[in-house]
Amino acid sequence: MSHISGVSWKTAWEFRESGKYGDVAVFFIGREALIANKRAAGRAKDLADVEALGE
Repeated sequence: MSHISGVSWKTAWEFRESGKYGDVAVFFIGREALIANKRAAGRAKDLADVEALGE
């Protein structure tokens, strides 16, 4: 994935979180970028996710 709404790729990459998927090192979108993306998407499920995250 190289584009998401509400946040630039540069910002998403700069504030990424590292983790593991099984034994594989991976990166995840950071909390603030995730919230910005979900707000920009504006779908009911995304807005409910934002609310569930306490925002």
